[in-house]
Amino acid sequence: MKRGGKLMDREGNKRQGKIKTDEEIANEFYQMYEVNENSFDNNKSLYGLVIGWLAVISSVIAIFLLPIFFSIVGFIGGVLAIAQQYRALGFTAIIIATSAFIIRVFLSPY
Repeated sequence: MKRGGKLMDREGNKRQGKIKTDEEIANEFYQMYEVNENSFDNNKSLYGLVIGWLAVISSVIAIFLLPIFFSIVGFIGGVLAIAQQYRALGFTAIIIATSAFIIRVFLSPY
C-alpha cells in the first residue's frame, strides 16, 4: 500500500519494490482459474453419474426387496440420469426398474 507516497506493508513498515494490492492478487488468481459460462454445460456432471448409479442400485434392490418403492425410485433416478447426459445408466435403471415392477405387480402371487 502507498501511504504518504512511500511503499509500506500492512503494518506500516517501509518495503522495497512494488507491493501488490489484494485486488491485483485476486485478479491474478481469477485469471488462472477463470470459469467459463459454458464450461459446465460441455462436461458431464458428477451429479448425473451419482444419480445414475443410485438409480441402477435401487432398481436391482427392487428385484429382491420392496419392489414397488425401489422400482419407482429407480425409474425416476433413471430419468434424471438421462437428463444429465448419462443415457446408458439411465436406460439400464429404467429397464431394470420396470421389469421388477411388472414382475411384482403382475406375475407374483399376493
